[in-house]
Amino acid sequence: MPQKIKVIILSNKKMNDFSAINIVIAGILPHLEKKINIKLKICSGIKIGAFLKYIGESLKLKNGPALKLPVIAIFTFFKFLFNRDFWKCQIINAHGADSWIPAILLSKILKKTSIITLHETESYTKESWFYGGKEIANWLWKWTLRNADYLTDVSNTIKLEKSFYVPNGIDFSIFKPKFTEKKEKTVLFIGRLRKQKGIEYFIKAIQIIKKYQTKEKIRFIVVSSSSLEIPESEKYIKLIKENGIEFYSEIPFKEIKKYYQEADVFVLPSTSEAFGLVLLEAMACGTPVVASNVGGIPGVVKDGFVGFLVPPKDPQAIAKKVLKILENPELRETMSKNCMEWTKKFTWKNIAQKYLKVYYEILANRRKNK
Repeated sequence: MPQKIKVIILSNKKMNDFSAINIVIAGILPHLEKKINIKLKICSGIKIGAFLKYIGESLKLKNGPALKLPVIAIFTFFKFLFNRDFWKCQIINAHGADSWIPAILLSKILKKTSIITLHETESYTKESWFYGGKEIANWLWKWTLRNADYLTDVSNTIKLEKSFYVPNGIDFSIFKPKFTEKKEKTVLFIGRLRKQKGIEYFIKAIQIIKKYQTKEKIRFIVVSSSSLEIPESEKYIKLIKENGIEFYSEIPFKEIKKYYQEADVFVLPSTSEAFGLVLLEAMACGTPVVASNVGGIPGVVKDGFVGFLVPPKDPQAIAKKVLKILENPELRETMSKNCMEWTKKFTWKNIAQKYLKVYYEILANRRKNK
């Protein structure tokens, strides 16, 4: 039996914050706690950083979203520099971009091994919400890849010798099919109301579907997991309502499953996406998907088997594939069964085991190189 190792998970998200990062940590932690000594620590300065980011975005400053970066880095570094758990651990595993800098600096000073789990892809550096999407975003990305001891990557797009592919998982006790007769055809989008999620292309695809599909009524639903107070959300909410789309927000995490279960097709038209956890959630509920062929999505969606991949920013292609599923009940039924079978390998127990394997392999490599 390998020696019980000590790991710190450093996250930039408070656990009451609804985010993919928190879903991942909550999924793997109970399984890892049975095998190793592992503790979760949360970055400091999050509220101040979020306020500065909001001010920067509201004033449309060039690097407004990046204002939070140095605040969280400094607060977190000094909070944990003399923390006993950090001195005793062997690995600092950071989740979330705000935690990259303090995790790497702490690991170098305390002589620990840093592992940065990338829930992002390089394409994020072009997005305005990601630290302005310009110079600072590019610097942070390159600095992190260069200075981290190791990386785990949910998208399988980082082709470095020190990188390990570890996908996200799914809680099958929550996300499962509900075998009831559907009253009307439903097309669903769940995600943050920001440009990167491609919500504008979803709306344009709906307009095309409405133009060509007049035989029966189709429900179109948007469920938002983002704060509705950010400036970017307002214009999308207006477009959603103008196009007769049902809109819901602030839905408790465990209640989201009912929207997946009621849907005939789930659409994720992102322009950049590291993984697309919502795709797994939809498929686990037996709902076929139509998603952009970007980032880590091709590793989640088997094209033509559980749904369809489409080119990014192409509402015509989205509409065509959505209609193909809606108008072919046998195809939808086959894809629904395929979805449930395909997602079985993404249990949190399996994903936690992959992290465990990475931890032990990394420590073994470090011992060899001493």
